[in-house]
Amino acid sequence: MVAGAIRPARSVQGFTLIELMVTVAVMAILAMIAVPNFYTTLRRHQLQSAVGSLQGALAYARTEAVLRQYSVSICPSGGSAAACSGGNDYSQGWLIYTTPGAPNKVYATGGTMTLLRVGQGESHVSAMAALTTPISFGPQGQVVGGAATGFEFCGRTGSSGNGQSTAAVPGRVLTVSAQGSVYVQVLGVLASCAAPAV
Repeated sequence: MVAGAIRPARSVQGFTLIELMVTVAVMAILAMIAVPNFYTTLRRHQLQSAVGSLQGALAYARTEAVLRQYSVSICPSGGSAAACSGGNDYSQGWLIYTTPGAPNKVYATGGTMTLLRVGQGESHVSAMAALTTPISFGPQGQVVGGAATGFEFCGRTGSSGNGQSTAAVPGRVLTVSAQGSVYVQVLGVLASCAAPAV
C-alpha cells in the first residue's frame, strides 16, 4: 500500500435506530388491528360451538328415543352430572337420560332412569331454553307434549348472566319443532338472550 493512500471505508451492516423504531411502530399498529379481530373471531367460534353441541345433543336424544322405543329427555345440568339443575339455563351443560314411562321427568340418580350423556356448555355463551321443564322425545322422535320449543344463544363477557346479540357476534335461535326436527336461525342485533318465545 502506498503511504498516505486512503483506505476504502468498510460497509457497516445492521439497522439504524430509526429503522428499528419504524419497524416496531408498524408491528404495533398491525397488532392493534389484529387483536380485536381475533377476539371477535374467538367469541363467534365459541357461540357456534355451543349451538352445535346442543344441536348434536338434541339429535342424539331424539335418535336414542327412536332406537329404544321409549322417551329420552334432556335437561340443564348446572355443571353437575348428578341431577338436573331446574330452570332453563343450559349454559353450564346438560344431561341426556332415559325416562321410560315418565317423559318430562327431572333426572336424579337411582330409579329407572339411565344417564346416557353429559354435555358441557361454553363459559362465555348464554344458552336459555323456552321451557323450564326437561325436553323429552317420544318413540317416533316427536317432542312429548306436541309443542315446539327452542333456545337462544348469545355471547357474553363474563361466565354468568344473559348475553346479548351484537353485529360482531350475532346470537342464534335454535328451534325444535313438534316433530323433533331442529333448525338454527340468526338472532336480531341488540336482542338480549332470554327464553325464546316459540
